Amino acid sequence: MNNPVEQISWWSSEALPPCGRLLAALVGDVYVVRDMMARYTARGKTPPPGLRRQYARDRHWICDSEDGSPFTLGWVCEHLGLDAQAVRGTYLSGQQLALRPQGGARDLQHAA
Repeated sequence: MNNPVEQISWWSSEALPPCGRLLAALVGDVYVVRDMMARYTARGKTPPPGLRRQYARDRHWICDSEDGSPFTLGWVCEHLGLDAQAVRGTYLSGQQLALRPQGGARDLQHAA
């Protein structure tokens, strides 16, 4: 499956250092899991237990506080130059990630 973040040209592998690609993959993966759950639901099928657990963890991560702790949604979005509220909004509404970084990503060499 394609990473939704990488569908935006700014997020191409060449545009971000390795740490940035890791953070972009983290954001993209929650959308992939959400969409897989939606496909099961649309077909009236029960998702596998592992997928249900990951979906619950992803929703918790998306909805969790933005205290700035490493790897929280707020922290990840800050380092990618994204608006965390916009990411949360697209995720919860079932929309695809179609965001542009706000002023460019921070120096991701020392982000993690």
